[in-house]
Amino acid sequence: MDAVDAVEAVVEVVAEVVSQQPNCSAVPSFTADWPDGPLAAEERFLRGTRFLIQRVLVPLVVVVGLVGNFATIVVLTRRRMRSSTNVYLTALAVSDLLYLLAVFLLSLQHYPGPGSMEATFFFYWQVWPFILWLADSMTATSIWLTVAFTVERYIAVCHPMRGRLLCTEQRARRAVAAVWVFCVAATSSVPWEYSVVLHQDANGMQCIILDTSRLGDNDLYKTLYYWSSVTIFTLLPLLLLAVFNCFLINAVRQSRRARRSMTQNEPQSVSQHQRQENRITITLIAVVILFLVCQTPSAATLVYSIFTRVSTVQRALGNIFNFLVAVNAASNFLLYCALSDKYRRTFLVTFVPWCYKGQASVLQRAGSMYSTHSDFTRTTRTRVGSVYLQVPNARNGGGGNRLQRTPSGYSSQTLGQGLGPHKDRPSPSRLAPPASPMGPMGMGPLHAANGNGFDGHD
Repeated sequence: MDAVDAVEAVVEVVAEVVSQQPNCSAVPSFTADWPDGPLAAEERFLRGTRFLIQRVLVPLVVVVGLVGNFATIVVLTRRRMRSSTNVYLTALAVSDLLYLLAVFLLSLQHYPGPGSMEATFFFYWQVWPFILWLADSMTATSIWLTVAFTVERYIAVCHPMRGRLLCTEQRARRAVAAVWVFCVAATSSVPWEYSVVLHQDANGMQCIILDTSRLGDNDLYKTLYYWSSVTIFTLLPLLLLAVFNCFLINAVRQSRRARRSMTQNEPQSVSQHQRQENRITITLIAVVILFLVCQTPSAATLVYSIFTRVSTVQRALGNIFNFLVAVNAASNFLLYCALSDKYRRTFLVTFVPWCYKGQASVLQRAGSMYSTHSDFTRTTRTRVGSVYLQVPNARNGGGGNRLQRTPSGYSSQTLGQGLGPHKDRPSPSRLAPPASPMGPMGMGPLHAANGNGFDGHD
């Protein structure tokens, strides 16, 4: 009897273990199908948003974003676009491009095939945790790169003397490298939170089981990781962006008031350089505002989910809010085109040079007073006609030449030769040519003396 009881006990244990093994036919599918049949309102909302976003809208946004961010990387790395701010914006375009690529790969789980958890797609699910890591790390990188160029712009605008020392390309590259290393390292535990197993059930069917690992089930790890992530990658950067963006908006408003005041008194007193500085600041403010609008709902949902159990409605809203993050990653290109003249011109020179040549020829045929000479790397504009006469200036010896007003423009006159007493000398305002709207050194807007942003110098 004892032996029989022991055998029966073993059989019961084996039967219990077998019953706990999942049946492949019962493994849940991730495929996003349009809701059909009698479903609860919450489930219908979840399936409908998942289908529309993951299988309709995400591919469109990803295509636009990949093309736009690639174009941004090419444009901002041109020689005449080099500046400290553009170093940050180039790195931001790279992180956004990688994020969009990760979003598209993650969306494949909602298509028939990978979403069915069949053994054929085991490789996809093996790399799925690492794709999730790429998405999380690139999101964190984009957040702190946005904070970095906002702070840099604040220093350049509100503390210009200090900005000449701090806002350099070398420092910007170091800051970008530090942000990338920190964000990738801080999210490096994400792929180890999941366990992917190729399972064979009692009927001989094979399927993929995605579950949390021992690390992902550890309560201490979850508490420390999620609270640190919420603080470092959500609350702190959003607070910094809101504060510094307010400072920048106030600086632009003060600059515009001062410009209107100076324009009323002296129309020529407002420099093209200052106008372009304001335009750069406005462009970056627009980038930050779009970032806040698209990122805040997702951040709020993340914070709320820590205190409550995730419901079906929250999962549906999570699809919508994560889609807004993807829209943000794909939309910076459109802001640059809309708000930066130099970005548009460089884009035309780089990708559609025949259109750029056509615009230049039309301006010349219309009698424009500027002629454009472009080798598609550097573009300069020189004043033509009988207005100015360029005269070399000798630093030693003869004293150099000075421009003098003539009926047909200016003519050179050697310093110290032919100039009478001080009272007979022309005033500096008569010797110097009138202020050119094209910026210093007779250069066009493409070469305005500026060390930051889209309109940086060569």
